[in-house]
Amino acid sequence: MQQENEIRVKSDGMLEIPDFHDGGLVGMLFPPGKRVILILKNVKDRVHSYELDGVVMLRADDVRAGSIILDFTVSTGDAVRADEVVRALGDEGSSVAPSQLSRVMSQIKKSGLLFVQLSPSYGCEMACICKGIRAADPWLASISPMLTTPPAKS
Repeated sequence: MQQENEIRVKSDGMLEIPDFHDGGLVGMLFPPGKRVILILKNVKDRVHSYELDGVVMLRADDVRAGSIILDFTVSTGDAVRADEVVRALGDEGSSVAPSQLSRVMSQIKKSGLLFVQLSPSYGCEMACICKGIRAADPWLASISPMLTTPPAKS
């Protein structure tokens, strides 16, 4: 039986459960410590929240209201692609030193780190190198009506 925020990853790194294609990024929280909480909704407006723990690197560009998710991937080891890491490390139009890329790729493989990536159809592109990902506190899902329903007009 599938649990509320269970994460199951296919061999290509794409999330099988839950599927966020055409869903959206609702928000990000930055609690103390090296953590980030992603609040996502699927295409049926069901809210899921995930804690990225032991964050080594985080980049989120073009954060906007109404960000639409193309895909959400979690990769590790040899499945992490160098071109994705380059894009995550560098500013648009800048280059990443080969030594920096080599160091980061080695750290990912040797330390068993995860490369978590949110690719947009529209809006926010996010990449994170972290130690783990897990379902976040269930209270976030309990406030989902407030996160997905616009306030009533007076």
